[in-house]
Amino acid sequence: IDVDSCQLYLNKILQWYMADFAASKNDLPQKILQYVRGEKKETLNKLIQQGNVSVKFLEYDWSSDGINFATFEKSDLSEKVMFLSKSPRQKYDLVQEKL
Repeated sequence: IDVDSCQLYLNKILQWYMADFAASKNDLPQKILQYVRGEKKETLNKLIQQGNVSVKFLEYDWSSDGINFATFEKSDLSEKVMFLSKSPRQKYDLVQEKL
């Protein structure tokens, strides 16, 4: 939140999926208000009440997508993960076997 320029800076993902959060870009500040706390919440609320807050979207940092990336082989998957790939009937049968 930049008080001097009355700007609310948001992650680009909120622009891509805006329909999941708000009807329009102008509705985003009010929606975002429920997710911020403390001084930021007070500041954003004041800007909203004044009616002069605008939204700017930050560029997305694609480099962060690979930070926790790990490769694996199918054989590395645990029994629990393999369980998820079973059909409902197969899952039922496996659970019954364990009882």
